[in-house]
Amino acid sequence: MILDSVQPDGNQSLASLSREEIREKFRQCMREADTFIKERKFEQAKSKLAEASRFDPTNPYLTAFRERIQLYERNPELLSTRKSTIVAKPSLKPTQTKEVSKTTEELPSYSPTMVENKIRDQIDVEYKMKFTEELKRAELQASEKIKNFDKKGRDRLHTLAEQFQSRYNQQIAAERQKAQRDAEAALEEERINLKKQHDQLIKEQNENIKKIRAELRKEIEQNFLKRFEQVSRQYDLKMELLQVKIPQTREEALELYREKLRKSYSNGEPTVEGAKQLMELKELLEITFDEHFSLEAQVRLDNYVATVQKKILTGEISLLKSEKLEALKQQFQITPEEESQIQSYIKSNIEKSKLKGRILVVDDDKALLDVLEVALNSSGYDVVKSLDVQGAYQLLKTTAVDLILCDIKFPEGELDGFKLFTTIQEEPLLRKIPFIFMSALIDGLIMRSGVQLGIDDYLTKPVDIDFLLAVIEGKIKRYRSLD
Repeated sequence: MILDSVQPDGNQSLASLSREEIREKFRQCMREADTFIKERKFEQAKSKLAEASRFDPTNPYLTAFRERIQLYERNPELLSTRKSTIVAKPSLKPTQTKEVSKTTEELPSYSPTMVENKIRDQIDVEYKMKFTEELKRAELQASEKIKNFDKKGRDRLHTLAEQFQSRYNQQIAAERQKAQRDAEAALEEERINLKKQHDQLIKEQNENIKKIRAELRKEIEQNFLKRFEQVSRQYDLKMELLQVKIPQTREEALELYREKLRKSYSNGEPTVEGAKQLMELKELLEITFDEHFSLEAQVRLDNYVATVQKKILTGEISLLKSEKLEALKQQFQITPEEESQIQSYIKSNIEKSKLKGRILVVDDDKALLDVLEVALNSSGYDVVKSLDVQGAYQLLKTTAVDLILCDIKFPEGELDGFKLFTTIQEEPLLRKIPFIFMSALIDGLIMRSGVQLGIDDYLTKPVDIDFLLAVIEGKIKRYRSLD
């Protein structure tokens, strides 16, 4: 929990700081510590963590960062591979490695298979190097044996020549021609026999080389399968962290991280183990600290609002009794600034739940606003009105509604209804509210644009009141069931 006042050691400098200033100083220390870790400056990182603990000594991220530093100090080689992307689980046989590498080279730079390509390329290079080394060794051995055999053959030929020469000298007087013919015939026969023996030895050596190659290939394939299993286990771990779905865009990565934060912060702040997992996921998705703190603030506010509304509706707490509300604020670390932003919205939301429904109608035609107000009031709905989109947006900040009924074109000549819709979609507390356009414009392009933006319905003027009431009732029922 972030310190509210002076530290136990008597440090008076924190007493003059607001909770938000202390939180920002803590975040700055964590950013700098994260940077030092990536630069292998572990002592500076530890110093920054010690400084951060002055502002929030119980924050679970401190433990997560200290364990990261210990891990990198023991295994510095991990730091060069920490910034990784997600790899798809390989499923190809070793004989298909070349085809896979050709395919992966065509993927775009942001593809999550970049690490897979790198790993497979490394395996392929190691495979080729080892295979080439063993092949050269086998060829050298075979060449040495062939040289030895050739030498023995030459020695044997030399010996035979000397024998035949001796016989020739002994019988030269009487059988010169016969001895010469016999010698030549014998030499020719011996040459043929030697050639046959030479060919047989070459064949045997080739068979041995093939056998050695097969054994080497089998050994390399076994090593490859072991590496494949390791990669598969790493892939399964990452899939578990990502909860199976692999984000393909930056928006999907941020949304996935937001969902993980929402679960981890369901009780106000994460556990130490939850903080470790968040840090792992943050690095895996390459989420910056600024993005982390922004998403964390949104999640805390959303969870706080939902918890307060639930406990008020169930009677566990009351807006008149602030003790339990203060406990919830402490639990979700709500600052006074954040409280002032959402207090009026919570009260309005509680009041809204007691009605059949509250509808915001936005149109520059005052007469039409009055007609719609009478019709909706008579059907049991509360109505708030606005003549322009700016006023409507301000109303939404303090008033909870179940449905927005808005015109498209206003006197300024611009399609301000579209602007209001896109602005609301950027607000976590407002973007789920059903939004219906109504307009006298029957332009097909405008209608398609509204549908592409994600509006819930489109009604043309003049509006049929009975049809409008039926649409409103259905949308509000669905909205409240989802809410």
